[in-house]
Amino acid sequence: LIFKDLVRKYPKSEKTPDATLKTGYSYYSLYELNRAHHYLKLVITKYPFSPAAQSARSKIGDFE
Repeated sequence: LIFKDLVRKYPKSEKTPDATLKTGYSYYSLYELNRAHHYLKLVITKYPFSPAAQSARSKIGDFE
């Protein structure tokens, strides 16, 4: 919830891609794979050239 709150309150922050990525990681660790996949894809589509997007691509590889 903290990560989602950060994204909601500060959508233009430089920390937003990382917060979105960590939301995906959190859902992944809770075995909520559909939600995890959603947030990881969101990082890739909204911030494609960020380091967070690279991490998201790597984690999505774990799904396959």
